[in-house]
Amino acid sequence: MIVRHIHGVVLSAVCGLLLSVPCVLAAEVLSHPPMRPLPTASDRPMGGGPAFFVDARRGDDGAAGSREAPWKSLNFALRQLKPGDTLYLRGGVYYERVKAALAGAPGQPVTVRAFPGERVVIDGGLREFFESPAGSWEPCPGGVAGEYQSAKEYPIDARDDSTNVWGVFGDSMVPLQGYRLRVDLQSDSMFWRPAEERTDARGAKVKEDMKVYCGPGVWYNPETRRIHARLAHTNLEGLAEDNYRGETDPRRLPLVVALRGGPVVELEDCRHVVLQDLVVRGAVESCLVVADSRDVTLEGVTAYGGGRCIVVRFTRGFRMKDCAVRGPAAPWTFRSSLKYRAVEAQLLAASGWHPQDNADFDLGYCEFTDSVDGVFIGNVAGVRLHHSLLDNISDDGVFLTAHTTYDGRVPGGNIHIYQNHFSRILTTFAFGVGHGRQKVLDEGKQVGAGVWICRNVFDFRRWVPYFPARSAEAPQDLTDYGRLNSDHGSPTWEPMYYYHNLVVTMDQAWRGYYGAGMGMGVQAGTRRRAFNNLFVQARGLPGFTFVDPKADFQADYNLHWSYAPAAAEAGDVFARFRGSRIFAASKESYAPGWTANDLFADPRLTLFNADWRKPVDFTVQPGSPAFGAGMALPPEWPDPLRQEGAARPDIGPLPSGAPVWGVGVKGRYNPFRECR
Repeated sequence: MIVRHIHGVVLSAVCGLLLSVPCVLAAEVLSHPPMRPLPTASDRPMGGGPAFFVDARRGDDGAAGSREAPWKSLNFALRQLKPGDTLYLRGGVYYERVKAALAGAPGQPVTVRAFPGERVVIDGGLREFFESPAGSWEPCPGGVAGEYQSAKEYPIDARDDSTNVWGVFGDSMVPLQGYRLRVDLQSDSMFWRPAEERTDARGAKVKEDMKVYCGPGVWYNPETRRIHARLAHTNLEGLAEDNYRGETDPRRLPLVVALRGGPVVELEDCRHVVLQDLVVRGAVESCLVVADSRDVTLEGVTAYGGGRCIVVRFTRGFRMKDCAVRGPAAPWTFRSSLKYRAVEAQLLAASGWHPQDNADFDLGYCEFTDSVDGVFIGNVAGVRLHHSLLDNISDDGVFLTAHTTYDGRVPGGNIHIYQNHFSRILTTFAFGVGHGRQKVLDEGKQVGAGVWICRNVFDFRRWVPYFPARSAEAPQDLTDYGRLNSDHGSPTWEPMYYYHNLVVTMDQAWRGYYGAGMGMGVQAGTRRRAFNNLFVQARGLPGFTFVDPKADFQADYNLHWSYAPAAAEAGDVFARFRGSRIFAASKESYAPGWTANDLFADPRLTLFNADWRKPVDFTVQPGSPAFGAGMALPPEWPDPLRQEGAARPDIGPLPSGAPVWGVGVKGRYNPFRECR
């Protein structure tokens, strides 16, 4: 074993950390500390039924496919499988782009999985940059300091002003920027300076385009057909320890580099298929696509994405369990860096601007991290998103709009979001129409079957990487924080039921909307319910801006608190609102009146810190005013932790005496603490 301490992180260069067999011991310098836990080999035991084997290193497609005589290529092996068969992949990297139509049967799925105790990677990239980087790069003639180009040409059908190449550091799996423009790759400035006019030496007005370095990355030159790389350090004061300080010579460390060329794994017209314990990487567009399929399960799969990491369309019965979906955002990457200088990346794209007949999804114990956009599921009919971590998403976290089809149907909705941890997301629940539509009815625009949001933890204390500073003279602190809800283009929001959640914010919601934003966006044709939620903020006092009192909106039995010094002297913060015209008018839609039984009181959290770097424990201590202060909710509202027989349930996500559940892969994170 080789153990190195670099940047405060222990690097174990065993034949596993670099996700390659055999070892790539040339990569002795860690690029940057890993953002997330690296995939490990699974100890899942072998199952029963017919078993076949494939081995990229020692296999032969002319062999029997047995354990002693495995096949070599994945594409060949997959064509041999029948209902009930299991294909075991021996450890190593399979440099293939896989396309398969697998036909299992009810109770007899086709299973494709890693052999117990061995790590398996399916890579759509170019193996030389990972396995032999020293000979794969050369200094770039005429380039800027630190710019390298590939030692050979790579002819592809490149797209102008597009991301044609993408990659990650091979040792840490930290993403590289997929540059569209060489001027960005070559720039020495990370400040976000929009295009501006200047006066040249002759007094003429000259428009100077923006040039912004977005961090270590790669770019494809369509004229020379070479790949360029530059791993220069980043230098934004606000990023602090998140700046890149690692190796700058690509010849000295392995990189995963992929060119435009379709998905790495594509399952089309599949029935009853299970993928287990696989790593999929090396994509520019999509890493894994499931299309026109039925009953497909991903279990223990880690996908490192490009533009849209996982795409699902025209599929019914889609399951994800213990999966990690990692987007292309590095620690120094901003929303602007990807959306405007590379691509507007998504983690799970199952809902475009038009419905695609997706239905019956279960996404449990997963991690969706590090992207511009997250999980697009609004057009899916029936989704359960639970026990999962969504973190570091710099735009839309969960996109929920259900569009109207051309025959007048709205298949989307009936979405259940429970027992998750949401953090560092610009807009957690987002809505928009774009190129889709919402049919206009007499009672308002047509919406889907509704969204139930129950017993989640929303932690918005850490800044969201939205835009970098505009100059060295501008404030360098990063102060954009996440929020619960917002929209694009003022669509009608889906019916939403918020209950038994914990929301932790830095300040009031935008424009002082009630309940961290639960009181906004209730238009004609939709409805909103907000009961038994716990709202905690670090600064200021709760907001009391509401929608039109005639809206189909109800909010009550919520507990609010602020850790600002002024909170202790604030008294009854609801008194003024309860004497208002809006409160009186709200009784027409909710007889007691909005906030009639709300509380402003210290919930007695076990440990609170406004600074996200410091430890927290958002569970409540004995004697909390949240206990027994809620409202008994309708039995048809789904609740996995319903307090049966309680006259008044507890406010917040965790009932008194209930054990804390886990979120993420195999439940490895406590949702009431910082999930990093």
